[in-house]
Amino acid sequence: MYKYIEFGIFLSDNFFMDTRSLDFTTYLQEELVLRCKNNPAYSLRSFANNLDISPSFLSKILNRKRRVTDKVFKKLTTHLKLDSYTLKSFNQRMYGNEDLDYSLYDINLEYFKVISDWYHFALLELLKVDGFNDSYDWMATRLGINANHVQSAVERLLKLGLLEKVNGKLIPSSSGNTTLNNNFTDMAFKKMQNDLLKKAISSLWDVDIEKRDQTSICMAIDPSDIKEVKKRLTKVRREMCEFLERPKENKPTQVYNLSLSFFPLSKELP
Repeated sequence: MYKYIEFGIFLSDNFFMDTRSLDFTTYLQEELVLRCKNNPAYSLRSFANNLDISPSFLSKILNRKRRVTDKVFKKLTTHLKLDSYTLKSFNQRMYGNEDLDYSLYDINLEYFKVISDWYHFALLELLKVDGFNDSYDWMATRLGINANHVQSAVERLLKLGLLEKVNGKLIPSSSGNTTLNNNFTDMAFKKMQNDLLKKAISSLWDVDIEKRDQTSICMAIDPSDIKEVKKRLTKVRREMCEFLERPKENKPTQVYNLSLSFFPLSKELP
């Protein structure tokens, strides 16, 4: 589960949909995911209606089974109301402008998305469960997310080499387990932890106590001990991971998350 990745640039929250790093098809995929996040009732059919094309045609474009012609590109960008700068950037990428080099930026943005959205790591773990089915609908149902999110996540994981496709089947990357350097960016980790804590709160009400453990303890401490506490918690997490992922006769059937929260309840004196 651990592999260090370092990055050369800082990404602000405005870069979730920075079109400089995307080809047009990827942009459409991300736009659909973003709209679904903002409105759970939104769907591929809704997006197709907004773009004034058929859902089946849009599906083929998103799955890269149909090329985006100049005529289609003009129609879609008109309905998307893209500004001239964005249109220029897409045209440059579509027609192979050799002066553009966004490869470093691309990879950083893609890794940022992997870090900040919890379901990327959950998808990697889901591959290990008994009876795994690599259809987008099956994976979406198991993780409780939209199938469009799954499709975008799978393509991103494949692009980054964190996932592989062999004989048409998705398999974990042969590069081994992964972790991410905590020095990358606080924002990405904060977003992911925020989402995971929300899911932990939901499980408090929706999951039987026999299938979860959520407890807490209050204590008075000497702040000089915090460094040692963090060190011990890291050891606990890794030992727990080794125990739960040890070789067994039966394959795992569920994906779980272990979140340990150690934080101050009192305010420091001025």
